[in-house]
Amino acid sequence: MSLAASIHDLKILVQSFHPIIAMETVEEERVENVLKAVTGDMKIPLFEWTVSRGLYLSPGSSFSPQMNDFAAPDATQITAYDNTQKPLEVLRYIENRDRRSVYLLKDFSDYLRDDEVSRQVRELVRQLRNNRGTLVLTGSKLDLPSAIAHESV
Repeated sequence: MSLAASIHDLKILVQSFHPIIAMETVEEERVENVLKAVTGDMKIPLFEWTVSRGLYLSPGSSFSPQMNDFAAPDATQITAYDNTQKPLEVLRYIENRDRRSVYLLKDFSDYLRDDEVSRQVRELVRQLRNNRGTLVLTGSKLDLPSAIAHESV
């Protein structure tokens, strides 16, 4: 699938207010680039999460902090939000945000086996529907619990 087609298809899913988009892939960089194009066009923030860093504004997205004039042209500055490294922490942080955003949660499906994390995602879905936000779950193998799979595309 071409990059333009991927951008178009994903933009339609985000605009359709799907609270969870699940993408089984090993091409993280491609997903990031497609999401940056989609959120840039829609003028909404893109956040990324990894268990090693926590939640941060996606570098190179339209809402990310700009580097100063002396930084290398390809330099990126990643500053994670406090207390967002653990799966439950990031879900609660997202739940408390009252702004439409897209959240790319990398390798998150393994954490959904935890009942508390799974329950928090299901509660977060209601909030995402209200503010039209989207969780994008990626990983090389996604195994979503049925209650969450029901809410995802």
